[in-house]
Amino acid sequence: GTWKVDPKKLSAVIDHIREVEELNDTMVQQIQTHIVDNRLKLNSIREDMNKIDSEDGNVDGFIDIEALRQTLIKFGFKLSRHKFHTLVLLKYETKGTTVKFEQLLDALVPRTGTVLASHASFQILSVYVCMDCDRDLISLPLGKELPLVIFQVVGTMVERFLAATSTDKLTIERVLLSTLLLIIFVVVLEAGLHKLDHFCKKYHKYHEMLNKVTGELMVVGLIYLLVKFVCYFNIIEYGGVQYYSLDAADMLLFFVAVALVLQSLVIFVRLREANAEIDDLTITKAHALVTMAKTQEEAMEVNKALWFKKYRTRSKMRVLMENKLMDAFFHKTYELPSIFSFAKYLREIQDSHIVDLIEVDILGWAMLLILFTTFFAFTGELQQNSAYHKAKGNATVITAPDDQLYVQRIWVFALFVGLLTLGMLAMSIYLRVLNNAVIKHAIKAFLSNEDVYQPENYLATKEDELMSALLVIKQSENDEAEITVDAAIEIMQKRAEEIGKNQKVYTGLAKNSLFIQMVTSSARKMNLNNNTTTDEQDKVDIYKEKMKSLKLPLPFPRKLVQFCLQNFLILNGLYYGMLMSCVFPSISPSDIPKAIALAIPLLINTFFFAPHLLHRFAILSGTWKVERHKLSAVIEHLNEVEEMKNAMVTQINAFLLDKGKEIKHIREELEKIDRNDEHQKDGYIDVERLREVLKNYGFKFSRHKFHTLVLLEYRTKGKTVCFDEVLKTLSPRRATIAL
Repeated sequence: GTWKVDPKKLSAVIDHIREVEELNDTMVQQIQTHIVDNRLKLNSIREDMNKIDSEDGNVDGFIDIEALRQTLIKFGFKLSRHKFHTLVLLKYETKGTTVKFEQLLDALVPRTGTVLASHASFQILSVYVCMDCDRDLISLPLGKELPLVIFQVVGTMVERFLAATSTDKLTIERVLLSTLLLIIFVVVLEAGLHKLDHFCKKYHKYHEMLNKVTGELMVVGLIYLLVKFVCYFNIIEYGGVQYYSLDAADMLLFFVAVALVLQSLVIFVRLREANAEIDDLTITKAHALVTMAKTQEEAMEVNKALWFKKYRTRSKMRVLMENKLMDAFFHKTYELPSIFSFAKYLREIQDSHIVDLIEVDILGWAMLLILFTTFFAFTGELQQNSAYHKAKGNATVITAPDDQLYVQRIWVFALFVGLLTLGMLAMSIYLRVLNNAVIKHAIKAFLSNEDVYQPENYLATKEDELMSALLVIKQSENDEAEITVDAAIEIMQKRAEEIGKNQKVYTGLAKNSLFIQMVTSSARKMNLNNNTTTDEQDKVDIYKEKMKSLKLPLPFPRKLVQFCLQNFLILNGLYYGMLMSCVFPSISPSDIPKAIALAIPLLINTFFFAPHLLHRFAILSGTWKVERHKLSAVIEHLNEVEEMKNAMVTQINAFLLDKGKEIKHIREELEKIDRNDEHQKDGYIDVERLREVLKNYGFKFSRHKFHTLVLLEYRTKGKTVCFDEVLKTLSPRRATIAL
């Protein structure tokens, strides 16, 4: 550190100082709240500190820093030893290892004019809010009841606001009340967004998704602002034809934007279950999976399980074995070390597709306009001689359609949604066929040189073939030479460079437009086929060398399939917007069940087809062609996990020191779990249980990162990990900084 300054570490120290600077205000607020809630006096803290000062034998207004921290803990504020020392260094006068406590007491005195300045503990009791110039004053007590009272007051204001009728006159008081309600809404919204942004900064994809969501909603809000602007300056007449047409278009775009955001969130949540299973497979060896499958089969035979339970159990186990097979096949095909996280690689592909669904490009909006036009063309409302135009005559304002037109809208919309659902079903079958072909190819790749793979085994069940392949994978796992993490990362970086040499880097409009990428990719392939020699073409396609023997039963134009998949999901979001803006406003209360029935296919597409399509496409596309930036993201993930291991050791030991505990307390808790699990006292516990225990001792790890850490550092058995190795990592010899 002295020889060469690391700018990242220097930035971390700067962030630490900024965080501590903010914690000073937090400390004051929390201690003041604790005093008020527990009906204490500020002098109580002063008396405790004076007592400590007199006991140290030198009444000089200075007390030991650690004694001061323990006193503040009693009064509602907890801060780690290191952060508190930094706070003292920044804010208060010190002498040796002591601090002048009178300065801290001065900071705890509420500023003049604030609410707390009149509380009994600080010489003032309550605050008054004037609800209206002709209303009585309402006293709001401070303490635990304050949030409830504030909620009641705001509720009263909203009730008064909504109680106005069309005959009431517009007054300044009512405008002020509306302004107050809007300010409260803006403050709460900004506070919530700030908290959400702070949380999402820890996760790149979450943060990227949040930025795109706020960006899309900001654009929709700007459109509405422009509509209000042109009405305010009398460019168009408020309540006229132009206003209603702009308002209808704005609401359509708003519903589409919200639908795409909610659909992306649903897909993201639904994929968590599949991702969690693949995370478990990261640390599960092939032989453990085979043992698990055989054990389940034996248990079902003994218990005489019903056929549907057998089918469900076997299907779930077959999916696990297929995913493990694809994991091993990917490692073998691209000669990657075992610590490469195939789960993280698939997650990167899935997340990038989900994020792309939120931001609609110009092609997506053009598709919306075409669909909107086609919809009303099918209903007949665009035809000059239609019943719709005859009914309107010379009317200047668009009104709700009559019963006949409403029925036409219902049937046309049902047709559109039905065609989309059929298209997604066809895409699901298509991807399943291709995935099965890749799985068969992977089985052959592992069994082709084995005695167990004979022609008659083609007649064996798929589960038998998978088990045979996993047994071969087991042998390769045992034979694999151990290498250091740094050496493995170097191999992966080399592979990423080899793969990236011949991959096209898109810039400009093509960077964010899948349609342009698809067109340029097709043109480039045609040019290569027509203008290059065989040797040159082999050189260009060298990154596909490993997949040349894979023969798919159906064509797989990767960019075209990706384009269709993305547009299917965007179409589903567009249909939600059309349902809300074109169908719901024109129905009567008795027809609501019909409108809800129209939403059922859209919900099926969102909750069932969309996650399955994205997951299957991620496996197929990621195996068919490795993208360099996705591979680089996995390498960065491994580097980050390696750094977080050191942070885990430091933070857990700091927590133990702060709470007066030792590593033996963690060991006792882990041994208790070991005694009560399925395999008693074998020294292994479930990975997720271990993560929960470590979280209770001061360090939080995301599920995926913790699985990667276990893969990198510790011995595993199935989904369990040797906890003794983890405890050795946490030993004080490995955590001298924390001590």
